[in-house]
Amino acid sequence: MVLAALTGIALYASDKVPKVTIDSASLPGNEVLAERGKYLFDISGCDYCHTDSENAGPTLAGGREMDTPYGLFYSPNITPDKDSGIGKWKLEDFVRAMRHGVSPYGTHYFPAFPYTSYTRMTTEDMASIFTYLRSVPPVKKYNRQHKTAWFVWRGGMRFWKKIYFKTGELAADPMLSGSLNRGHYLAAAVGHCEECHTRRNSVGTISPAVRYSGNIEGVLGEPTPNITSSRRSGIGKWTEKEIRKFLKTGVRPSGEQTQGWMADFVRTSLSKFNDDDAQALTDYIKSIPEVD
Repeated sequence: MVLAALTGIALYASDKVPKVTIDSASLPGNEVLAERGKYLFDISGCDYCHTDSENAGPTLAGGREMDTPYGLFYSPNITPDKDSGIGKWKLEDFVRAMRHGVSPYGTHYFPAFPYTSYTRMTTEDMASIFTYLRSVPPVKKYNRQHKTAWFVWRGGMRFWKKIYFKTGELAADPMLSGSLNRGHYLAAAVGHCEECHTRRNSVGTISPAVRYSGNIEGVLGEPTPNITSSRRSGIGKWTEKEIRKFLKTGVRPSGEQTQGWMADFVRTSLSKFNDDDAQALTDYIKSIPEVD
């Protein structure tokens, strides 16, 4: 017990704010970044989480409630308001948050903010989203305080991340086609599909063995389905055309319209994919090994 305590103290004391250095000269101009950022912003689901649409909240001003087994979390204001939003942030601050899950002040974010997936994005894509966010209207709306479960505390995230969180861009697999690599990037990094479509263990991590196989606890009180290639419990019987149609419209092969939070996510995110990316994501989804 003493050894464990000393180890914990050492880990806590050695924790430092990750240093982020960006070569701005290697990035495209702001106009290119902003245009690209708008597209990435749309398909990554930022609007869905950061706008409290259920209560007619201002766009991207946060406040959307997320009820999880770990407590109630509220999305933050990501407009460029300098007092209540991210108006004082530098690009390095934004990349640190996305890559490492750490705020400009050195505090650790809870993984209700899916930096565990966003960390896999390229720095250029992160810079693109940040550039676009700087162009949206600022809204003065202060963030709501999370109501976490008794066993969840922000200081404990230091230990959780050292054990369970791996940072870094998603590397392309030379054995896969360009479309499959792009689809993997869109699903695992940008779209963070596994964050919702995979059940978690007791410490809130995702097991690779059951990735994309659904989550009975679900999101916002709604179970999420198995989207692996299982023909029994997944979407293995869906054709490519049916998957692409669902991404664009939310209509299942049965003709039924998806409901609940997924309907909103289709409207605000999935339907915004361009044709090439929709095909790449479809190719990747079709390649996911079956899990029952």
